[in-house]
Amino acid sequence: RNVKFFFEMPQNVKLLALTIDDAPSRDTNLFRQLLDLLKKYKVKVTFFVISGHVATDEHSKLLQRAVAEGHLLGNHGTV
Repeated sequence: RNVKFFFEMPQNVKLLALTIDDAPSRDTNLFRQLLDLLKKYKVKVTFFVISGHVATDEHSKLLQRAVAEGHLLGNHGTV
């Protein structure tokens, strides 16, 4: 089964889809800094999360912050 998506956008609109793989990083300070930068520049991204990277309550809270700030989460499966 084929799925097709079509989007019409005005020519003067600039659009970029930014995804970040293997989030959140094990270094919560780096992930926090990334969220701060994204917020500063009003950039929204999709984080693809590996469940093993959500090892602590702090990681979970950072992902909750990401969602609260308008970012999307995707499941990054592992084989």
